[in-house]
Amino acid sequence: VGLVAEVGFRHLAHLLYLVAQEPEFPLARPESPLEFEPYSPASHPRLARVVEATYQQTMDCPGLEKVRTTDDVLAGYRQMGAFDPDHWLIVRHAGSDVGCLLLTDHPRHQNLELVYMGVVPAARGKRWGYRIARHAQWVARQIGRRRLVLAVDETNAPALKMYQDAGFKAWERRSVWAKFPPVVKNHQQ
Repeated sequence: VGLVAEVGFRHLAHLLYLVAQEPEFPLARPESPLEFEPYSPASHPRLARVVEATYQQTMDCPGLEKVRTTDDVLAGYRQMGAFDPDHWLIVRHAGSDVGCLLLTDHPRHQNLELVYMGVVPAARGKRWGYRIARHAQWVARQIGRRRLVLAVDETNAPALKMYQDAGFKAWERRSVWAKFPPVVKNHQQ
């Protein structure tokens, strides 16, 4: 750890890797006041706005805020596993965008991965994260996957509680370190 810090890396988070097994998945589509709208190229700007809004006051790896643009983040997510636009969802309630659920498939390992899930600040505290996680489990069942996997910042107590309530269990823990380029200040003469 000392050497890593000495060469300029900064500790960002400890991630817990969680898994929900097929027996935890709902047998039918969970009842919910939420609607799940699949991604399309036309909805990309909307999805980017929703993702950006979910980063506000986030408890999940807050040290990563504003390190990359939202479009860069989404491009990175798209490269993970087998991308299916039907599994990138804008979450809506009463006609408003309130969150997102981004899933990617790893068929070789029989895993569906919850790459990112977020709820905008105004919609938090309503247990919608739980409903979104249950919807993700239902999607995993629908496409025949045995596991739904994800990573979460271990200091994000509300998310950990929600995932535990949805039947997820921890199976791995890793530390995240990053080295960022120095900030160059522009001085005017």
